[in-house]
Amino acid sequence: MTPVLVPSKGSCCGCKACANACSQNAITFLPDEYGFEYPHIDADKCIECGRCLKVCDFKKNEEEGVAMRTPLDGYAARHIDKEVYSHSTSGGIFSALAQWVIDRQGVVYGCVYSDDWQLVHTEADKMEDVLPMRGSKYAQSNTGDVYKKTKNRLQEGKWVLFSGTPCQIAGLYAYLGKTDTQNLITIDVVCHGVPSPLVFKKYISYLERKHGKKITDFQFRNKKFGWAHPAIAVRFSDGSTKIWSILWDIYYEAFNYSLLQRPSCFECKYATGKRVGDFTLGDFWGWQKANITMSTKEGVCCCLLNTEKAKEIFPQLTINTNHVTVDSIIQGNYHLRSKSKKRKEWSTRMDTIVNEGFEGYAVRFKVAHWVTIFQKTVIDRIVRKLKPFVHK
Repeated sequence: MTPVLVPSKGSCCGCKACANACSQNAITFLPDEYGFEYPHIDADKCIECGRCLKVCDFKKNEEEGVAMRTPLDGYAARHIDKEVYSHSTSGGIFSALAQWVIDRQGVVYGCVYSDDWQLVHTEADKMEDVLPMRGSKYAQSNTGDVYKKTKNRLQEGKWVLFSGTPCQIAGLYAYLGKTDTQNLITIDVVCHGVPSPLVFKKYISYLERKHGKKITDFQFRNKKFGWAHPAIAVRFSDGSTKIWSILWDIYYEAFNYSLLQRPSCFECKYATGKRVGDFTLGDFWGWQKANITMSTKEGVCCCLLNTEKAKEIFPQLTINTNHVTVDSIIQGNYHLRSKSKKRKEWSTRMDTIVNEGFEGYAVRFKVAHWVTIFQKTVIDRIVRKLKPFVHK
């Protein structure tokens, strides 16, 4: 009988381990009405070996699935080179790890924008090709066949650095199985969930229509106003640029409010203090309570070292560090404690974006958008000011 890979939309994270594992190339990923891709099996090609089900970690419980590790140590960290961390989302630790691997003639896998604004995982063997991998990208990337490529590189004896969402890292380990992973270094990012490629592309098209010109470069977390006040920065085909606060942006507001995420993100088993990668990297929110000494104006990264391999490599990186508790990192990052919560408006908002674009979304939900902005900027600020005076 042909395997059933997707009994429900929430049961597939789209990592593509199943397609990489299929020896018959019987599995293709096709988008649903919202642009989220799901596996489809060609029954004429399928030999019913069950390999696709075996590598599907997302449906397995913790005892059966890929190892979830209790972090061994925690750090606040930033690259020593200002040029690097200024162009990184937080502290540039991914760049430091990439440099370490490339210095050893290894390869790096990370996410970049394609020419048509798709997000794809790609390979780099020199730092100039790593640069586009830096920075937060709030949509789901296409891993394609990079799991196969990773296995080939490991079998060649190369060092490999692989950065992705926790479910992508779990998919990689599940696919690799008993492959020797001594030279594999994995980074799972602190993940807020992933919007679909279709919705992100509609957002880019909306911005291009709004400004009347093509976009040639895009950043979700530009540091013009500082790390704690990120901005969206866009460069257009005529060479002009535009920068605005991310807090006022219609796409980011919907993403931050869990209105764009993949259905599986609301059932994520990786949004926990136990981690699947060697390293967990993210913004060090809550740094104020961690007693760190380095300046945070230009950004600082939280680093969880989850394996002995990570503990061995970390001191060799070109970075500045402050030792902190693992708990201070987990408490400062909501998605190290809990998965995204699906909003009751999710279907309505997604339908509007798909059918009417962000122009229609902006008109239809203008009031809701500004109410959310008010809550996030004004009410939250008042709560933070009053909190020290409220006795628990």
